[in-house]
Amino acid sequence: MGQVLRRQFLMAASALLASPLARAQQARKIQRVGLLANLPRPPNAAAVRFLDAIRLGLQEAGYVEGRNLVIDARWETKIDALSQGAADLVNSGVDVLLTFTTPATRAAAKATHAIPIVFSMVSDPIGSGFVTSLARPGRNITGVTNAFPKFSGKLLELVREVVPGTRRVTVLWNPDNTGKALDFKALEVAARELNVMLQSVHVRAPKDFAAAFAKVAQDRPDALITLADTVTYRQRNEIAAFAISHRIPTAFNHLRHTEAGGLMSFSPDNSEILRRAGVLVGKVLGGARPADLPVEQPTKFELVINLKTAKALGITIPQSIMLRADQVIE
Repeated sequence: MGQVLRRQFLMAASALLASPLARAQQARKIQRVGLLANLPRPPNAAAVRFLDAIRLGLQEAGYVEGRNLVIDARWETKIDALSQGAADLVNSGVDVLLTFTTPATRAAAKATHAIPIVFSMVSDPIGSGFVTSLARPGRNITGVTNAFPKFSGKLLELVREVVPGTRRVTVLWNPDNTGKALDFKALEVAARELNVMLQSVHVRAPKDFAAAFAKVAQDRPDALITLADTVTYRQRNEIAAFAISHRIPTAFNHLRHTEAGGLMSFSPDNSEILRRAGVLVGKVLGGARPADLPVEQPTKFELVINLKTAKALGITIPQSIMLRADQVIE
């Protein structure tokens, strides 16, 4: 009799689990995403834009905060603090780690080999050792890279269109960033094709900019290209002000530099990158393995022109460029 009752109980339990009510209860399971970002916390504008784009991607994947999702965020502006932030999130038992920038991803990768990690805004995931290849990440990490090196050469083409006769271009960049090294190589290829001479000026920390600006002012290049990363991004206002004061046309691979006073930028659509990262997090929460999810690359790019800066430099932007611009700052 005991075996019969046990069998009847198991049958009833199976029927209950298969019922619409049980499925609805399972669907309402609260998933926890641990967010580790190398950014100031909200209401910082960059952090707000980041969260808005991530939430949009998560929503597309079926996950909404307050309904079936909780986002536990750690905002760390100091790289040294990222390791502790990652450890806190791992110890709290999050289901997925979502990282923003290479330093944040490195901290997360050191903190866990078990919890899935989805990165965003990482320039060189292979060179950084996060994945074995873009097509087959191979471990607990995948994400969306913001690098598409061949498009860095497009910056040089745009400079030649906006400033005809350009022959000497200085590139301001951080050589410690492997992703920027790939971008610089793409610029070198484009420079050879366009018969342009590149001058490389390195900046690794804020203290390097005074000497870098002095070098650029002494060389008087026809244009200045800045490769955006954490170091140059945080000095974007100073870079723009310096270039305008010395009447040097500028081009960037991040639109915020143009908003800060740069002449123009051609860059991946960062909101789209972050949205796609949110979608990937949703796939992982749904059971997909990061090792099986290829690293995604940018598919949308934005050309932004700052007409106010053009006027200050005495430059007339060609109509062909204006027609292709995604955004014009006046």
